[in-house]
Amino acid sequence: MASNLGQVAVRAEFRRGDPRGITRGIFYARYILWALSLSLITLFVLLGTGFTLSEIFITIVFNLTWVLLLLFGAIVPSQYKWGYYVLAVFSIFWVVFHIGVLATRSSFLIYRRTHLCSALWITFFWLEYPLIWAFCDGGNVISNTGEVIWYGVVDLLTMPLFLVWQLWSVRLYDYTALGF
Repeated sequence: MASNLGQVAVRAEFRRGDPRGITRGIFYARYILWALSLSLITLFVLLGTGFTLSEIFITIVFNLTWVLLLLFGAIVPSQYKWGYYVLAVFSIFWVVFHIGVLATRSSFLIYRRTHLCSALWITFFWLEYPLIWAFCDGGNVISNTGEVIWYGVVDLLTMPLFLVWQLWSVRLYDYTALGF
């Protein structure tokens, strides 16, 4: 993104009196990052629960769905982008419900607290992605610089810092009890 290779210019639906132009830069490289890393985070968090592999796979598919729908919504220059946004919000709520509620119920009792903390962390920060999208790519309220900063902070908290915390918290797991 810093080299301006992973972006495309899209006509902004709401111009907000900006004299610099009528287009907005959409960084599609960010969505590729999310599709790869958030799916792996979902896999990592759900492998320690009692979810079957098919339930984990379906949750990952819905995770990819909300990322792709936000990308499609960002690229569409008309108000149809909000249809993609609504579908993405439904999809992310489906993922959050499965990670936060169903996976917590199916996790082993001795590891439930760790999973619940992970699920709360993921839920809080993953629900910020559609909010940021609505203000930046959707509504054109925040500039590209503000968007990069806001997404950067949330990405930092949901990807590397979360993974360090998650690896530290599962270091004492008895993997034979999980069936591995």
